[in-house]
Amino acid sequence: MAFNFHCDADLSALNVRKFLNDRDQITYTSPVPGADDPDLLLVPGPDAQKPLGSFVDAAGNPLTQLAGEVACRYDLFEKQSLISSSIKAVPVTYTVDVQLHAQLLVRHGAEANIGDLQVALAAFDPQTQSAEDIADQLATRAVNPIKRDQYLVSVFYVITKMDRGELHDELPRDWETSLNKQCATSDNKTRSTINGAEMCATLQDGGYRTVITELGPDVTPPAKTKDPVHEVEASDPNDPAVVKKAYDGVVALNSPADCPMLTREDPIRVAEIFSYPQVKIEWMTATFKIGCVHVSVTYPVLRWRLATIVLYALLAHAPMNFDDWTKKQVVEVIIVSALLAAIVFYATENFAVAYETFKGGMTTGLKRVFGDMIKCLLPEIIVITETGNWT
Repeated sequence: MAFNFHCDADLSALNVRKFLNDRDQITYTSPVPGADDPDLLLVPGPDAQKPLGSFVDAAGNPLTQLAGEVACRYDLFEKQSLISSSIKAVPVTYTVDVQLHAQLLVRHGAEANIGDLQVALAAFDPQTQSAEDIADQLATRAVNPIKRDQYLVSVFYVITKMDRGELHDELPRDWETSLNKQCATSDNKTRSTINGAEMCATLQDGGYRTVITELGPDVTPPAKTKDPVHEVEASDPNDPAVVKKAYDGVVALNSPADCPMLTREDPIRVAEIFSYPQVKIEWMTATFKIGCVHVSVTYPVLRWRLATIVLYALLAHAPMNFDDWTKKQVVEVIIVSALLAAIVFYATENFAVAYETFKGGMTTGLKRVFGDMIKCLLPEIIVITETGNWT
């Protein structure tokens, strides 16, 4: 035993992630290796511990920021009416201090050596001395030698949050200005649009607002997933070839089995969302030494990028029994449903919720106009996203 001076700090472990996801928990102390050994006694008190130094990140700088995730509910209102509600994980970043400590444990029956071991631990300088040399000195000293199997000095770490953290909710730049009633001040080139009008003004004039509520650490948000058919990334979201390929994918996936030949109408460009901040947590690994202690740490960092997102409405139908009047009515229902879906997506960046909103609007609208659903009708929406690099 003697000295166990290797620290494997995996901050992706469940108990650490729970700590990072709880904004009200300030301190996390890692388990002490050897503390669960029934033959060993963890010596209590400050004299049985020794601070060794601070963690560093992969670049060799002090590790002063960590990221977690907090469950938040996004409620979208139109005036006083709730039109959409969804729960998602919102990244949170903390300013932290991560310190490494040594802890003394002794074998049962060797408690008489605690005082001498505490003196040796207090005098030990890991920056200039070898743990092996200290163990040799204790084992070979003339008076009261202490064998290596009589004690263990192992290392643990403590994370201390300096604040409750900063939430990084994903809301577009012009959505933030709309909440402050400043639509006209945004840059023309980065104003999101919906149905040819400015998104910000549409939200403001329509009385739309999003209320974000933090739900706490006991709520587990659903895993964020991506629909590879309806959510497409491309270098140019307005490229007709890109739109056609996405159109092909949706028709191939969702065409009714008994309607093999569908006529496709031109895609309808419903909304374009600029400067949408996307965030994610990425895990990094750093290995370093604090004096003679070898440390490996896996830790979370926040990455972000800006995206431009275009939402299209699509319509495919049977070539027969679809006259101009029917087409006009269906297109009107599609546009109304897609506009609401675009607003939901804009406010939450949750395509699954936006898609449900669209499908619900289509069902309600078609039944209102036609009394029933139309056979061999395929109304759809897709989003095509142009993204920058993660930083």
